[in-house]
Amino acid sequence: MFDRCEALAEKWDQYIKPLAEAWWAERGPAPHRTLFGGCAGRAFTELAATCMASIFSFTCSCCGQVHEGSPSFAFRAPDPFLEQPSEVQAAGELTSDLCWYDDEDGRHFFIRVCLEIPIVGIHQPFLWGVWVSVSEKSFARYVETYEAPDLGDRYFGWFCNYLPYYPNTYGLKTMARPRAGNQRPSIVPEESDHPLSVDFHQGITIERAQAIAEAAMHRVQGGLDEKRH
Repeated sequence: MFDRCEALAEKWDQYIKPLAEAWWAERGPAPHRTLFGGCAGRAFTELAATCMASIFSFTCSCCGQVHEGSPSFAFRAPDPFLEQPSEVQAAGELTSDLCWYDDEDGRHFFIRVCLEIPIVGIHQPFLWGVWVSVSEKSFARYVETYEAPDLGDRYFGWFCNYLPYYPNTYGLKTMARPRAGNQRPSIVPEESDHPLSVDFHQGITIERAQAIAEAAMHRVQGGLDEKRH
């Protein structure tokens, strides 16, 4: 019984507490008021049911392990950079957020961004940490406003990673949007019939999210080197 209580407490802190604060802010009394009695008791039951339903969890069909929390995967570099000879990479620069290199076509600029795909019925999205290629002007503006981003800025970018599960995602058109709070920019893929664009604009089912996560977790894929689940 104690172990179960500990597990529930951990889930509360990790998943439910943020939702609880938003729920109470919209619907009723402050979170410190009594929850177990009368209307408040019914409200807490409704809140708990809503929060628990929004936690992503699945048993992997490949390894049999239970994974909790919406999937999140990141690429450590843009694929074009990784495809360059070592001397080209060494002459360029790769940080956790920025990248550039020179070749016979000139200098190429990249920024790291977040692609958030909604999962139907789940609070947190399926998150991809990816890279897009931007113009020199956009790159300079992004660097200039890095510490204090202008939320009105928009950066056109070409998608520069090959995502597992999907057909070729390289070169898809996107628009990057800066975000406050020390967050990386989010991107919006251009609407098209490409499955990645469809998933972004329409959302995905839990079953599809599981299939994509399994493909990412159990397939070696270039620079895909960070993951949490």
